[in-house]
Amino acid sequence: MTTPAIETTSTPKTEMVFNSELSTFGSAAVLNSTAGNVPEGCVDVNTNHLSDQHPDDLVSEETFLTLLSIHSGVIVQVLFLISASTNTINMVVFYKHGLHERFNFCVFCLAFSDTMNLTTAFLAYVQHPQSIAVKALTPQTATLSPFAKAVVDYNLLGLHGFNWASQLISAIVACERCYCVARPLKSQTVLSTKTMAGIIFTVCTPAVAGCFVVMSRWNYGCIFDTRTGSITRVPTASEFYLQNRQLVDILNGTVYGFALPGFCMTVVTVMTVITVVKLKQMAKWRETTSSARSLSAKEVALTRMLVVL
Repeated sequence: MTTPAIETTSTPKTEMVFNSELSTFGSAAVLNSTAGNVPEGCVDVNTNHLSDQHPDDLVSEETFLTLLSIHSGVIVQVLFLISASTNTINMVVFYKHGLHERFNFCVFCLAFSDTMNLTTAFLAYVQHPQSIAVKALTPQTATLSPFAKAVVDYNLLGLHGFNWASQLISAIVACERCYCVARPLKSQTVLSTKTMAGIIFTVCTPAVAGCFVVMSRWNYGCIFDTRTGSITRVPTASEFYLQNRQLVDILNGTVYGFALPGFCMTVVTVMTVITVVKLKQMAKWRETTSSARSLSAKEVALTRMLVVL
């Protein structure tokens, strides 16, 4: 599942006065400040006692942050622009061809789900370039991009459930194509557009809703580093997660981590193999029986395209 990314910026170093009260922030012991220029809502910690850098690390923390910025600020954004635009075009094309046709409706839903999944990736990473811009324009302030916090506060990362919706729709389409090839006459009456819409809605709604439950496990915490004068926002466990830990862990680890991807991959693989075998048998059969009713040339071409994809 998607984990909210860490966000960092810098502020001028200040001398702090601490009391002796200790509190726990994540896995680190921190000191509550009673004075100093610590941003509101932040806890302060000295990285002399807490550091993510290890001597055996292959890359330094600075290199990692640079690569993360390139990935988040360039690669993800470019992929989002390209993929979102192409999926939007696909939705328009299949909409104009008519969503009353079963196949058009299924592929339209798949393109929509993919677009929502890409939007989630955009929301999860867009705060990085925004934070870099804030730091470059106002290097002497402790201002942080509010975008990452808003994503977590409004639980927008729950939209990651559309990733699983896309996989489930792919499995449904694979089953639909397989049935159409194996039973071309019955498929016209058994698998209507309304039936497919009901199946997609019934299967995908719990998958997306469950992801919103899982992503409710996160809050954002603010750490002020007294040694470097930097501010870091890190994901922390929410009160909801602490109260419903067993449920969230089952959904996150068992359902989304193992059962759902394994089920979708198995169904798509098995249905694709059966479809390919049936297509070959149908091609040989049509050579000897030209008057028999089977899939149209258009349906065969669409089925082959889906098999390749």
